[in-house]
Amino acid sequence: MKVQIQGWTPDLRYPIYPIEVRTGASGVWYNTSALAQDYAEFDFPGLRCEIGDAPREVLRDPKYQCADGVCFTRNGGNVIGTDPRVKAKRAKC
Repeated sequence: MKVQIQGWTPDLRYPIYPIEVRTGASGVWYNTSALAQDYAEFDFPGLRCEIGDAPREVLRDPKYQCADGVCFTRNGGNVIGTDPRVKAKRAKC
C-alpha cells in the first residue's frame, strides 16, 4: 500500500489520507500530498484500490461532502475515501 493513513477526522470515525485532487482540461488526477512519504499518482480505479470507498453514511452527514470522485471533510478538505456513488471499471487490486 503506497498511501498510509495520515490521521483521523475530528470525530475519530474515519481515517484521513494524504491525497490531493487536481482537476484540469484532461480530467481529474489524484496524487499524494507533501505529507506522504513517497510520491504516487493515481487514476480513479487505482485510488479506489489504495484507499477504498468512504462509508455510505458520509453521504448523509453534513460534516462531509463528496466531489471529483472523493469524499472529504468540509472544514479541512481532508480526503477520507473515494465516492461510493461513482461507477468505475473494476481495477485488479
